[in-house]
Amino acid sequence: MNELSNKLSKTSGRLLAGVLSLGVLIWGSLNVWTAPAGVLWHLFHGDVASFNGIKFHVPWDMWIHRSSDQSLMIVRESPRFPIGLSPAGSIIIQHAPGPPTDMLKNYDRIAKANEHERTGYTFRGIREIKAAKGHGYCWEFVRLDFLRLSISCLFDKDALAAAYEGSPDYREEFYDVVGTISGAPAGGR
Repeated sequence: MNELSNKLSKTSGRLLAGVLSLGVLIWGSLNVWTAPAGVLWHLFHGDVASFNGIKFHVPWDMWIHRSSDQSLMIVRESPRFPIGLSPAGSIIIQHAPGPPTDMLKNYDRIAKANEHERTGYTFRGIREIKAAKGHGYCWEFVRLDFLRLSISCLFDKDALAAAYEGSPDYREEFYDVVGTISGAPAGGR
């Protein structure tokens, strides 16, 4: 009887230690280092997703939230209790309702609206992207401390729109996703 009691005690102690370790890991991934949420998403969904039938690569530490067939958000959440400079950001891709953007006709008005200085940010420049139906234009702003980046993109002859807000670390990942979804020819981004 005593032997059985000792075995149960050891087993329940290990089980308790395992449950506590799992709890600490989950709490840490939600509050201190958020990359495991992206890794977990990739375990269930793989590293490729699609938007309007076009497949694209999802960065390893980000996950996707889909609100409809016409929009998606690729996310790496900011930790509640950051230790160091853990990157975070949101990539938003959507087909906006209404007619396609006509850059030839409306570029000056669109550029003026997008180049308007935002509080705490400075205008960094415009990046042109080749797309299936024409060109896309992305307006970039960087926060004065260089720790945040804001990008807004519109595409000629298309209702596609894209935006990014977050750490500069994901800048090129944003352009890779946008280039793929917009139908940019290889090497044309």
